[in-house]
Amino acid sequence: MFAWSASADAAASITYVASNGKDANPCTVITAPCKTLQRAVDVTSDFGTVRVLTPLQGSVTVAHPITIAGDSVTIVGQITIASTESVTLQGLALDGDYDGSFLAGILINSAAAVHIEHCTVERYTGAGIRLTANGTELFVSDTVARDNNDGLVNDKASVQVTIENSRFENNALRGIVLAATRATIVRSVVSGSFYGIYLPAGLANIVETTVANNGRGVWMFGSAVAILVSSVVNGNTQQGLSVGVGTTAIVTNSTFTHNNTGIENGGTVYTRQNNTNNWNVTDYHNSGGAKIALGAF
Repeated sequence: MFAWSASADAAASITYVASNGKDANPCTVITAPCKTLQRAVDVTSDFGTVRVLTPLQGSVTVAHPITIAGDSVTIVGQITIASTESVTLQGLALDGDYDGSFLAGILINSAAAVHIEHCTVERYTGAGIRLTANGTELFVSDTVARDNNDGLVNDKASVQVTIENSRFENNALRGIVLAATRATIVRSVVSGSFYGIYLPAGLANIVETTVANNGRGVWMFGSAVAILVSSVVNGNTQQGLSVGVGTTAIVTNSTFTHNNTGIENGGTVYTRQNNTNNWNVTDYHNSGGAKIALGAF
């Protein structure tokens, strides 16, 4: 009896869900999965894992610390995170199906930390990923957000956001919105939106990132500070980098080419070495800002 109980407790840390399953199942055996993702989440223990075996339809709310993992399995619906601890999403293909019923592909209302890894989030009439919580750390890696209205939206200050090796493609309005106290975008691509990277506040480090073929590349206003290092801002039909009144940009080893205006400056731009700002219709336009050269421009 003791051995049976220990085995059952161990099994509860991993559950399975598939469209041909039954919610009456215990869901702890791969041959007897749950039918709905919500049921699988609810019966998974803290810090356990839900394995998604087949495409699913339906939304889910995650209220405790777990991992939801698939092998590029499609979920038509919304994942809402309302946890006080950490939640991880791995290998999921979230599809909004353009029906307008979902606020986001991944909606983070509360969590200590959220890790989104190797996921695709597409075709949502709101944001692919939306962070509305305060005090959350969001990590997005090896993920694609495309064909949404917005790719990723963070409109709270007291959070930290890290985006790495990810792509934000053809989101209609904005690729990435960041108001975080501290945000970092590393080795990523933002393309095909009206605003590529939209910065209303906070500090954003943009490192080895390409912002190309948007309407406006990096758009700063409010109290935003941006540090661009080894990045490419190319082919944007309006401004490559727009530095608004009260904002500050620090630019190092970065390239601005084939934009309508390479850099529009109404705030403060600090330039360091090895920047290239050429082959734009207008390379640099000062709209009342200050440019402080700390090295070759």
